[in-house]
Amino acid sequence: MKKGFSLVELLIVLTVLAALISSVTIFAMNAIRKAKATQISQNLKIIANSVESKLYLEGLDHLSEVSNLSYYGKNIGDNYKLYLVTKPSGEIMVNAVYNALDVDAELLEEILPDATTTSADLHHELQAGEKYYRITSYVLQGIVAGTKVTIVPKDSIYLSKIIRLF
Repeated sequence: MKKGFSLVELLIVLTVLAALISSVTIFAMNAIRKAKATQISQNLKIIANSVESKLYLEGLDHLSEVSNLSYYGKNIGDNYKLYLVTKPSGEIMVNAVYNALDVDAELLEEILPDATTTSADLHHELQAGEKYYRITSYVLQGIVAGTKVTIVPKDSIYLSKIIRLF
């Protein structure tokens, strides 16, 4: 009598292991997707809240210091942008934007209900006295009334806030 396992027994064990690994992989991938969406939603909130705090504390005079978005948190890279429109009334429209397509937008909107996705550029026509700031790695300021500016590029997820300085 030989000792050991038969080929059928080994195949059954391998089949059970493959089934276990495939079910664990599904859970792991869902956890990774949710973690990515959570990270992006937190980064959008951090950027918007940090800029809001900076504007309340220091006003528009120090807006050029906002140009390095990675200063506000970990893992905030080139995929994050900030678009501001200042109005003469003291109102500031803040749009914190994530423009990479590597996240499930529906899951992110579930985590952060204030976040919105867009499939087309969102534009704003500057009125008299309004200023436009696009903050990526530099600050762009356009002062000409009647100019159509992009406040959110297409295929982006963004968090929009209105701040009133005075």
